[in-house]
Amino acid sequence: MKRIKPIYCIGFVILCAFGVGIFVGFHDSANKAATSKTHNSTSNKFTEKEKVEDFNYLYKTLKENYPYFEVNKRVNGVDWLANKEKYERLVKESKSNKDFGKALGKILIDLKNDSSFLVTKEDYSYFLSDYYNEKNSSNKYWRDILKQKKVAELYKKDDIYTTADAASQDVKLKAEIASRLKGDNNGPLEMAIIIPNKVAYVKIPTFDSNSVEEDNEKLARFFEEVKNYPKLIIDIRGNNSYNIMYWVNNIFGLLLKDKMEIAEYFFAKNDTYIKHLQRCFGSFSNINILESSIIDKCPPEVKKEFKFYSKYTHTVKPRYSINYNGKVFVLIDKGVSSSAEVFLHYCKESKWATVIGEKTGGKSSSVGTMIASLPNTGYVFNFPVVMTLNPDFSPIGEKAIEPDVEANAAVGSNFEEDLCIQEAIKR
Repeated sequence: MKRIKPIYCIGFVILCAFGVGIFVGFHDSANKAATSKTHNSTSNKFTEKEKVEDFNYLYKTLKENYPYFEVNKRVNGVDWLANKEKYERLVKESKSNKDFGKALGKILIDLKNDSSFLVTKEDYSYFLSDYYNEKNSSNKYWRDILKQKKVAELYKKDDIYTTADAASQDVKLKAEIASRLKGDNNGPLEMAIIIPNKVAYVKIPTFDSNSVEEDNEKLARFFEEVKNYPKLIIDIRGNNSYNIMYWVNNIFGLLLKDKMEIAEYFFAKNDTYIKHLQRCFGSFSNINILESSIIDKCPPEVKKEFKFYSKYTHTVKPRYSINYNGKVFVLIDKGVSSSAEVFLHYCKESKWATVIGEKTGGKSSSVGTMIASLPNTGYVFNFPVVMTLNPDFSPIGEKAIEPDVEANAAVGSNFEEDLCIQEAIKR
């Protein structure tokens, strides 16, 4: 399960990748002894009352704001709200501050949502460094929570929830970290001519936030070289990264002839947090003024449980584009998720490209995520407060994206043996 931190927005919501940085302070020898005693003292152990109160705070916050309880029921058969007594037992059974973190981590994993997790010691350092710039007023809400005295003191301690703890509880996260360390799906950008003057090929295994500018220069040169080719294949099989600006700038920005506009609907249960998200979604209005023809297309829980909505039109514009006029084919497989699935929604809704392969993993991550701190212990949790609907009015992440053309998505040892590529060539 990927760790999705709170969001930035540039026209559309940008989801940033999970980071693992550790802040290490330097103290003189006298301060080291005092710090060690403070960090590891059993006198700072949370009481059962404090833990239960904090769990109830988390439960109430999610009950009032979390948008995907019904999706979890439909997709995974998990009725999270009905499990309150079970979750409270886990909390009461926790023996240490770390164990309490593990209990909360396990409880949040039960939401089956990549954007819902307990912030680990490593997450905290990464979040804090990312929001430290006090000149950026849009980060103030997140920065203020992260710098609360109780929160800051907790995340300095050693006996708290870590990324290793999270990975031990979550098979997907463990596999993802191992994959990252191995370098899977983080290979280099590949560009090739399959058939001279006819078919060009680009493989983008990851939308790497650190390579947007570098890859933009490479792709711009290549697209200029093949701008008169009648077919362009873009291979994103296995791409499960979170950066949206990569494909906004490096694919659409360099290839589109005209601007692309897609309207999306967002729903919130109440207005506690959405005031912090209006820069991303526009202003929210009371759902009572939304046309019944739109509400009827939405999941049933929207009408029953949600009070506010926003319709936001996302515009993607050409940027130094070659105005490509040929056919575009995008290759996908079950390893495609997150930002790559958002990219596919644009491709399919606008009919800009023909999508070939097998259906995706169906794990687009939530946008509109917030953080909250627990009043007694200082643990911080990350969670979405906005339900995002796909163009077909299904909740994001509930359904996999189907290809336009089904084909064996296994990557071949060469172009001739790759059935996805051959399917694109023959069309």
